[in-house]
Amino acid sequence: MPSLKQSLWAAMFVVVCSCYGFAQEYRTWTASVEGFPVEAKYRGFSRRVTNGLESTTVTLQKRDDNATITVPLTDLSQADQDYVKALINKDQAEREQRRMGGQAEARAELEKRRTEREAKRKADEEKRAAEKVQREAQIERSRVEAEKRAELETKRIEQKTSTRQAKIVARAECRTWVDLGGEFQVEAILFDFDGATVQLKRKDNGKTVSIALEKLSFADQTHVKETMKEILQAERPASSAERAATGESSSNGNRRSASMPESRLSSISKSKTRFPAPGNEFPAGDLLSSTEFFH
Repeated sequence: MPSLKQSLWAAMFVVVCSCYGFAQEYRTWTASVEGFPVEAKYRGFSRRVTNGLESTTVTLQKRDDNATITVPLTDLSQADQDYVKALINKDQAEREQRRMGGQAEARAELEKRRTEREAKRKADEEKRAAEKVQREAQIERSRVEAEKRAELETKRIEQKTSTRQAKIVARAECRTWVDLGGEFQVEAILFDFDGATVQLKRKDNGKTVSIALEKLSFADQTHVKETMKEILQAERPASSAERAATGESSSNGNRRSASMPESRLSSISKSKTRFPAPGNEFPAGDLLSSTEFFH
């Protein structure tokens, strides 16, 4: 036996299935109840479940007064019951078709959205990949340009250093170099000078070594500075010729060529001043003490 709760829920559960969408014609309905037969047309049906039992009620509209009457399906004749069941089956089929069509439309809409999301995701990935390629290409171009600049700068420094060394060696002669304390001496030629460090080429073994200018005797320091002054003075006419070639007046050129070396010459007198190319100093590892240098 069903419980009271189940019975109440069953009594409240009513399935109403209306078929007003059908344009039914008037016909004669026969039933085992009072008032039949009657001329009416089918308007719909309803189903009710009570205590687990299902009952179907048919709604009819009379022709004479348009009044609406309801009658249990089981009270109608068999022909009328078959007629109503055919209408109910047709209505259910159409409802199912509409439901399936709605589900198909919903699935199509979902598939469309999924496809759009997937296309957007792929487009975003392709965009990010293209941007990454562009960034990497830009980084590579920057790296290549930096390498070219560094190579050009290295060549410029090497060329300038080579030119400076050539000018120094051209004026150099083998002489005896003495340390500041006067205890050690060695025969060598001046090979290069960067403003603070002297590079000498020894006569005995041909090796090139470096020593700080301040560790040499005052006579040797003066010799180095005088040599560099001669090199700067030799460059002065060339500077004047270059300025004259650009169209400047010879008087202005002479004034500038005369004034510029003076500041450069005065800087040579300071042993700590870097000359002539910053960043071109000798390796610290080659810098020797007085004792090591003269032995």
